[in-house]
Amino acid sequence: MRILFLTHYFPPEGNAPATRVHALCKRWVEMGHEVTVITCAPNVPDGKVYDGYKNKLVQREDIDGIKVVRVWTWVAANKGTLLRTINFVSFQMSATIASLFQKRPGVVIATSPQFFCGWAGVFASWIKRAPFVLEIRDIWPASIAAVGAAGMAPGRRRWLLRTLEWLERRLYGFSKHIVTVGECYRRDLLDRNVPEKKISVITNGVDADRFTPCAPDETIRQRHGLTDNHLVVSYIGTVGMASGLGVVLRAAKQYKERGNERVRFMIVGDGAIREDLETQAKAEGLDNVIFAGRRPKEEMTGYLSATDVCLIHLIKRDLFKSVLPSKIFEATAMRRPIVLGVEGFACELIRESNAGLCIEPESEGALIDAVDRLAADTRLRQTLGDNGYDYFVPRYDIDKLTRDYAGILGDIAARRPVAALPAVEESEHTAPTPNSRAGMDFKTTAGLTMLPTIEPAADTGVSFASLLAEARPGATPAERPVVCVQGLGHVGSAMAVAVANARDAQGQPLYNVIGVELDNDIGNEKVCAINAGRMPFAFTDGQLSAALKSGFENNNLIATINKDAYELASVVLVDVPFDVADINGTPHLPWDHFKSALRTIGTHIRPGALILVETTVPPGACEKVAAPLLAECFRERGLPEDGFLLAHSYERVMPGPQYYESIVNFWRVFAGHTDRAGDAAQAFLSSVIDTDNYPMTRLQNTTASETAKVLENSYRATNIAFVEEWGRFAESVGIDLFEVINAIRVRPTHNNLRQPGFGVGGYCLTKDPLMAKLAGQELFDLGLDFPFSTMAVKTNNAMPIVSLDYIDGALGGLAGKRILLLGVSYRPGVGDTRYSPSEIFVREAQDRGATVDCQDPLIDHWREFDLDLPAEIPGPAGYDAVVFAVGHKQYMELDLKAWLAGATPLIFDSNCVLSAAQRRAARDAGCDVRAIGRGGLPSPSPVEATP
Repeated sequence: MRILFLTHYFPPEGNAPATRVHALCKRWVEMGHEVTVITCAPNVPDGKVYDGYKNKLVQREDIDGIKVVRVWTWVAANKGTLLRTINFVSFQMSATIASLFQKRPGVVIATSPQFFCGWAGVFASWIKRAPFVLEIRDIWPASIAAVGAAGMAPGRRRWLLRTLEWLERRLYGFSKHIVTVGECYRRDLLDRNVPEKKISVITNGVDADRFTPCAPDETIRQRHGLTDNHLVVSYIGTVGMASGLGVVLRAAKQYKERGNERVRFMIVGDGAIREDLETQAKAEGLDNVIFAGRRPKEEMTGYLSATDVCLIHLIKRDLFKSVLPSKIFEATAMRRPIVLGVEGFACELIRESNAGLCIEPESEGALIDAVDRLAADTRLRQTLGDNGYDYFVPRYDIDKLTRDYAGILGDIAARRPVAALPAVEESEHTAPTPNSRAGMDFKTTAGLTMLPTIEPAADTGVSFASLLAEARPGATPAERPVVCVQGLGHVGSAMAVAVANARDAQGQPLYNVIGVELDNDIGNEKVCAINAGRMPFAFTDGQLSAALKSGFENNNLIATINKDAYELASVVLVDVPFDVADINGTPHLPWDHFKSALRTIGTHIRPGALILVETTVPPGACEKVAAPLLAECFRERGLPEDGFLLAHSYERVMPGPQYYESIVNFWRVFAGHTDRAGDAAQAFLSSVIDTDNYPMTRLQNTTASETAKVLENSYRATNIAFVEEWGRFAESVGIDLFEVINAIRVRPTHNNLRQPGFGVGGYCLTKDPLMAKLAGQELFDLGLDFPFSTMAVKTNNAMPIVSLDYIDGALGGLAGKRILLLGVSYRPGVGDTRYSPSEIFVREAQDRGATVDCQDPLIDHWREFDLDLPAEIPGPAGYDAVVFAVGHKQYMELDLKAWLAGATPLIFDSNCVLSAAQRRAARDAGCDVRAIGRGGLPSPSPVEATP
């Protein structure tokens, strides 16, 4: 689709309209659309053309694949009325003329604020005979009256506003469709008699690629004379008439009079009243107000990280009760607590999410009360920041919103009715229902027929009702197709919960789900947990909790060790583990467990059922191992050898705060062993996953799907291993590699560059990179070596020893030393110790004669060592070294000064767990503080990692 977008504001300008348009257009280009933006030379807010640009008739450039056409305008500062109106009208004329010379688009978009840009869009759509979409970011010209910008006699102002409002209504009439940034704007348009079907809401969103939680930017704090003792309250955005930032100066004056030197206000940005505010602050001696001025957008993440509290504020006007400031998304994405001086809808969201404190706009007393409360309570600041992140990031993902917007444009360009968008989930305490879309028949998805309910064999005596009665006596199930999940590990148990929560158009569960485990101690523990309404392991995702509760209460989720359950299944999901074994230093593929699992299915499953392998397996496993084995099972039973349906669709489960979302709201890759199996897999997955917003990719065969997962994990493992040697280099030459990497990540092509750490853990990256090489040897008789993947595994396995070598050198040997290791799971927020780097560390430390005590807030029993762990963090007294290995929230919030209480062990941050303030507190307490990847520390001998 070819899109022509007219906007007055565009990067390198950094205001909200420019940021939104760029984020949308960049992603549309990545989706394969051709996007041209007509805009003016960057000059906002002071009316001075930025360096490197000229205000000439036409100039062209390419920004992130977007074709940008800049046209001449009468440049004016962002204040006053007459010159700004001339500026707006000149852009309308220039943009209209420029549209003459563009290729005919499928759709024309123009965005407010200021509807002269909208009229340019109308004219461009007439010229190009293309449908016009108007984007409303502001109810303009009502906002003129709201901020008092008309600057003229009341009678003349009323006449002007009436004229502009008439033009506004005509603009709505000429638009084919209207996109607003908030529900309140939609309601306002309905009050103006705009047809409901003509309006869609696409809010601003969270750009997780750009804004991610990180340690405070000490460089920025030092630049502005800020120390760890200062509480920084920042306003980041346009300093315009609507911002009402006089309240900051009034609050700062009271702090000054009280002798409070801790609170510092920082205003980052420029605009119509910035100079006046700065002049007033200097005149009143308010050195507790910092004016950072307009900063490049690349620095915004740094300024947010250097901020303790984000102030979001607008003057007190009824019009602003409908706005949802984009600053909320940036602050919550960075886990920063908010003080919100905006009434109405935005305040309702902040209160619902518990992401900050709402205050009366323009009240310095309310602002001071809120800041004092946050200054006195570090835990409250952290809690509000975490709440905001958990609430806003999944609901307002910019990638999803962009896809929704693209869908609207596609409908408009194709001259068909715009499909209704799914509603945003209201509460994290409500069990998610990803496929409860109105009008969807769960038995037909994308024209594919779902599998029928499979009747059990007459002689088994097993039924879902009987299994449910064993788990919860007296419970009664509804009649539904049965899905069995083989293996209730971290993937299988979460997948079982997700399938149990799939809904039809009436909101009723689609399936009865049975998790099937082995009859051993571990298997029985998992079965008992699921049947008691608990997950078999610790986790931190509230959505998963709600979904599990829903499955338990609906009586459509149970677990069993009874293999006869497979006879009930319409679908079996295979989620058993597949290891890479090591025999005398040589890796190989142990097929026995995988084959045994498939044989169990093959000897019980009914003809016509779908077997969907989600396990990460070597490429070729389904084609060359699973299909022949299942055919053999069916032949032995006297059934047609092709009576089963086999498909592969690898999981992308991400244990942590987005655990459940990574199943139901994430892209899937799949393939069938036959076309019929592929169709069945597509129909089933579409009933569980939100494929409208997260389309699936169907590959040519199961080997291609298996290869996709192995290559995906190999890429990430290699990326991580690549950085390890750079960490040792940085330490040796005295530079902080984390600062270096953050500087590089600003470049979009490098934003997934990893960072040094303690090592790779978990069930995937530690072994999957070896699967292609081994499959090539064992299944395809190939001689490919895969040297990069092999070296990545060896390097990553050796990374915990790098940390141990540092400690060994710092302590002058490990024999007889006591070490406290904080963190034994393989990643933050996850109660999973499989292949944890901590295991490698502890075994090697013990071999060298050290005693190692361990603690992890999510692990009460470390199965690999059969070791019970304390619930609370032990005190440091008596330890020679304390190692922070995993970035659990409890460790990142630890008050080191109070916790050390006079003890002075070696403090070793192996995984970027501690903040600069925590490291400084430990040094001030007399500890020797070391850290992986941060310069100035002696380097151990290089790790041998040759293939």
